[in-house]
Amino acid sequence: MFNNRTLILISTAAFCGLFYHQSDGINYLIFNVLLLGALLLRDSMLLKSKTFLSIATAALASAFAIYWYGTDWPLQMNMLSLLALAGYSYSRESSLLVAIFHGGYSFFASPVVHVFDRLFKSADALKTKESRLFKRVVLSIVPLVVVFIFIQIYRSGNPIFDKYVSELNFDFISLEWLFFMLYGAWLMFAFFKQSTIRKLQHSDIETPDALRIITEEEHTESYFGQLIQIPNEVFTGVLLFALLNVLLACVNGLDFYFVFFKSKLPEGISISQYVHNGTNSLITSIVLASLIILFYFRGYLNYYSKSTWLKGLAYLWILQNALLIFSTAYRNGMYIDGFGLTHKRIGVLIYLLLTMIGLLTVAIKIALTKNNWFLFRKNAWAIYLTLIVYVMFDWDSIITNYNLHHFETDKRMEIDQRYLVNLSHTNLTKLFEFYLVKQKKLNDKKQDIDNEYNEDSFSSSSGRSSMAYTHEIERMVWDKYRELKADYKEHEWPSECYTKTRNLRETEALIAQYQLKEVLPVNPR
Repeated sequence: MFNNRTLILISTAAFCGLFYHQSDGINYLIFNVLLLGALLLRDSMLLKSKTFLSIATAALASAFAIYWYGTDWPLQMNMLSLLALAGYSYSRESSLLVAIFHGGYSFFASPVVHVFDRLFKSADALKTKESRLFKRVVLSIVPLVVVFIFIQIYRSGNPIFDKYVSELNFDFISLEWLFFMLYGAWLMFAFFKQSTIRKLQHSDIETPDALRIITEEEHTESYFGQLIQIPNEVFTGVLLFALLNVLLACVNGLDFYFVFFKSKLPEGISISQYVHNGTNSLITSIVLASLIILFYFRGYLNYYSKSTWLKGLAYLWILQNALLIFSTAYRNGMYIDGFGLTHKRIGVLIYLLLTMIGLLTVAIKIALTKNNWFLFRKNAWAIYLTLIVYVMFDWDSIITNYNLHHFETDKRMEIDQRYLVNLSHTNLTKLFEFYLVKQKKLNDKKQDIDNEYNEDSFSSSSGRSSMAYTHEIERMVWDKYRELKADYKEHEWPSECYTKTRNLRETEALIAQYQLKEVLPVNPR
């Protein structure tokens, strides 16, 4: 059994050694392993928790993705995973959402709360030698700061004093390293010494997923029960869901007619407008649909014997929203086929997947009479695990390979080659092979397709030549290589990243093998 003080000291030392003046690499994987080991040393019973093991696996997976790819999304998901681990290790009964919240809350509050708690405890609680020493160390900070201020004042007013003070050599003290160490100590203190909002924690633990059985008397005594009678509430719900189903049926019918039967949009409507507006309306409609369903099935109507029509129409509306998701996904696929793959278009597909899961959980809530906490808990896990899976793929390379292959063989549309070059380092070798070794060309766009391109059908053509852009793209690829080489060439072992190392080696091998002549930047330094 290790106490928190020892774990904080060890983890702070590891933090400084692995991250000071280092970039993202294998250091994150090593540090995650150390933190997991520290949590298990403190409480080995965590190994019996499936939730802890799931979050720990996700944390290690995202940390491995940082080492493998060295991109931003794995880093963000790893930070989220560590917040969840910190919160869950403190309270194994917490849900994922509340554990993440308390992990983030502790980052801001825990060090401050614990310091003030130690400083202003009652006299009886401060009789130990350790507590008195802690209080004196903290209280010494203010006098030291005041003395430092007066030293600066006296230096500016007394040249003799300034001369002798300036001759003192404190080069062995690195303020940058000192602040970095304090930052690491703050992080580790917050990780191992959690602070929680007691009411939220208690509510999370004590509230089950199943909806509590509500009697008719309890319902009539509630605010809405007094405002509107049960038959009238059911009537408004049935009428509302019936009208919304008819409306959504018209929307879905028009979509299916133009997309699947005519394969052409009405005159004056561009595919960009059709896709973007469709996605935005989907977001709004799904949110409103969920809120309306949550309102009507918040309590007693789940058990009311005459709510069969209400439930049936709610299920039908959920099904129609699922069809709207399918239609939007199909439109997005057409857009990708015509204009290329981008992170935003991948993001739309992920959002549609999560929306479908959300609709499924809403249907389960109605069928199994679950409460709203059930929705928050299950959808939090769905979002978290989906994003963890997402960061395990090298999307920049996938986007590059798809676009280069697709638009090399299909010249109908123009492709934003600058977008490909501006992606992360993971596609560097592929770009070198395509543009500089094989000397291949693509059509290039002159305008922002997402905002300005206007086509009346899904299969348009463009005859613009890419010759005017060839040298610019080649220069940008060389710039990409130079930036990676300058940032990473002389890295230390904690910053080791697999794809950075591989891309540098493979690119330099191509340069040597084909004796490629470097294209200098427009304004070389």
